[in-house]
Amino acid sequence: MLGLAHKEIENYDKARTYIKAYSDLSWFKGLDAEGLNEVAYYKYISEPNLLEVEVLSGNIQFIDRYVSFLLSNSKEVLPGLITLLKAATNFDLNIESHLALFSNRISKFEDTAADEIIINSYQETFFINMIRYKTKIQDYNTAIKYSMKLLDSAEVTNSDKIFKQAVVYFESLRSCADATQIKDFEEKIINFKERVESL
Repeated sequence: MLGLAHKEIENYDKARTYIKAYSDLSWFKGLDAEGLNEVAYYKYISEPNLLEVEVLSGNIQFIDRYVSFLLSNSKEVLPGLITLLKAATNFDLNIESHLALFSNRISKFEDTAADEIIINSYQETFFINMIRYKTKIQDYNTAIKYSMKLLDSAEVTNSDKIFKQAVVYFESLRSCADATQIKDFEEKIINFKERVESL
């Protein structure tokens, strides 16, 4: 938990220290079979957790290893892509070739409204980071597409915070939007307004 906490506040040196501490717990004495399984589990998860911290720290030489891990661990793809997008935005990296490796997975989860709060939260965080990354590399059309997906997600989750973020992102990109995108956005806003007024 300390490793996770320091990662979240971007204190990566401390995060590394704690991750390395649980990478080898074999020093515990009197371990039974269950204990040995726990030691093996923490050793296993320490590697991708350390790779994630390295990527977030801007150590780009670790990206290929991290991507390889994600390709063989489907449950980690969504949070892993968020990590890659954050690093790409923060360190001016182009990760288009890496994203292409996950194109099928991205298509599946970006168009699926999950009924689990945690999954919805990951989806929204992915959309936000995709908007930021695509804006940074000047792929404005895709950034606009994801701002619309974020707006749709705000409707599903009934989140005022996400709604506001989606509107701000779209408005910041409005000058790059075509007439169809602007019309679609304005229709969504009208629908939101009508629902609010009917409450």
